[in-house]
Amino acid sequence: MKYQEVRCLTSFNISVSFPAETDDYAEIIDEEDTYTMPSKSYGIDEARDYEIQRERIELGRCIGEGQFGDVHQGIYMSPENPALAVAIKTCKNCTSDSVREKFLQEALTMRQFDHPHIVKLIGVITENPVWIIMELCTLGELRSFLQVRKYSLDLASLILYAYQLSTAL
Repeated sequence: MKYQEVRCLTSFNISVSFPAETDDYAEIIDEEDTYTMPSKSYGIDEARDYEIQRERIELGRCIGEGQFGDVHQGIYMSPENPALAVAIKTCKNCTSDSVREKFLQEALTMRQFDHPHIVKLIGVITENPVWIIMELCTLGELRSFLQVRKYSLDLASLILYAYQLSTAL
């Protein structure tokens, strides 16, 4: 039996995300309001450390919709890898600095993770239109993947997926 690898993005709000049909977020609600944001403020200047040139991105078809805008499939032509398949998150309303900063916060959170089961940040474009470029997960969004295959996945595969997700947390 061949197993598929599960990848997800995790942060203080757990987001299980395969950039594709949707951009689903599962938020853990802190009913006692005990969670506080880290004291370090991330800004646009810090995101520029991960800046890549827009000319190196070939924007492809729309594969989903996220909280801030659309998600596209694309190609990143980097000096190291001439044709890397990527997912490109776009921001529809990033003309305001506060919206742009909130959008780029996801990228700044992603950069902290280096795990085989977490989607990797490739880079950002901080000038309008603002984009977050990340690894493309070809199997699509996790929830859709599981829903479509809910009757065909065997127990061993489901346990493997749960294990992979737990090691990423």
